[in-house]
Amino acid sequence: MEKIKLVEVSAEYAEKILEYRAEFPAERMRVTYDPERIPGLDYLENYGDGQKYENVIEWLKFCEEMSDKIT
Repeated sequence: MEKIKLVEVSAEYAEKILEYRAEFPAERMRVTYDPERIPGLDYLENYGDGQKYENVIEWLKFCEEMSDKIT
């Protein structure tokens, strides 16, 4: 069995974050209690169109700011 390694999100993963976000176009139903939310991405959908590196960086800053406030 493979082990899972948890890592903090960072700009190093910006391209992968963009790829994941692209899996959730606006017209597609999302698997959350709120169909406007992307599962596991703490409001990434609120950061621009999600196709730009700069939007991911802004989202990463938001995550960093929130890291001491929520778990």
